[in-house]
Formats: sequence, structure tokens, C-alpha cells
Amino acid sequence: MSTGHNHAEVAGNHSAILVTRLEKDPEVRRLLHRYERLDDTYDLPYLAGYSKDGKIIYIDRHLPEQLSYHHDGKFREYRPRPFIIDHESFEKAVIDALGWKYAHAHQAATGYERRAVLKAGLIWQPYQEAYRPYVKADEHEKLKRVPADLDLTPYLDDPRLLARMKKVMH
Repeated sequence: MSTGHNHAEVAGNHSAILVTRLEKDPEVRRLLHRYERLDDTYDLPYLAGYSKDGKIIYIDRHLPEQLSYHHDGKFREYRPRPFIIDHESFEKAVIDALGWKYAHAHQAATGYERRAVLKAGLIWQPYQEAYRPYVKADEHEKLKRVPADLDLTPYLDDPRLLARMKKVMH
């Protein structure tokens, strides 16, 4: 996934300085831009993921084109896909370029995503909360179709979910 996946076991967030340093790494930069297309026709636990080769970003088919939140009496509406693409592309690039473990790459990608969200004038906490209804991490969520070329690295720590996903990979 990973956009909606919260890893409480990894303390703290990666600093803006580290995210900037990662962004400048030549191999991360090269791999960051390999994304070719978005596919939103599958069920994705934790909202999103990427193909093994990093060329396809998968977003859960139930995620609407627009999300919104209310905060301090103000209503904000936004398109979530560009932020998800940023997160997933960065996470996959860091894993592949630098050999980082998923949990740390996810945190770095969250920092990268957060920067884009704040730059767009959105508030981080309500932005994250707007995704909550669409995250399929629960045992009771029905998975019907999962992409056959989905990189399963983000799901390796959850063998029950992984088994459910493998049963419906197409």
C-alpha cells in the first residue's frame, strides 16, 4: 500500500531533510519517474499499491475521484489520486533504489506525500481521516480482485491478509 496504511510500530516520522536527501538520490529520482499508468479497477487493501516493476500504480476501485473534509468550519474538496501516486511512486523507488525495508520506505513516502498535501493548502490530519472509509485492512472486507503483478512487499507482515489476497489475484 500503502497510502492508508498506518505503521504504528515504526516510531516517529522521517524528517523533511531526509525526504529531500532521498529525493536528490540519482537512483531514487530515476525510479521515481518510471510510473506509466494508474489502474483503479481492483480491490487494494490499504487503499493503494504498485506493480512489481513500479510502472503501474493501483488505487482501490472504491476510492472516489474527489474527497473532502470539514475542519474548523471550512469545507475542503480535493482530488486524492495525485497524492497517492506521489506516495506509492516514492515508496517503491526508495525500496528498489536503496534496499530499504517497507516500513521505513512507507514513512519516507508519507513525508513526501505530506509535503505535497501541505503545498496544496490542505491540512494533514483531516486529509488522512478522509481516506479512512476506503481502507480495506479489516478481516471483514471482501476482496474480489487483486492485480496479479501487485508487489506484495507491503503485505508480508500480515499473513492472513496476504493469503486472502492471493486467492483473488487476477
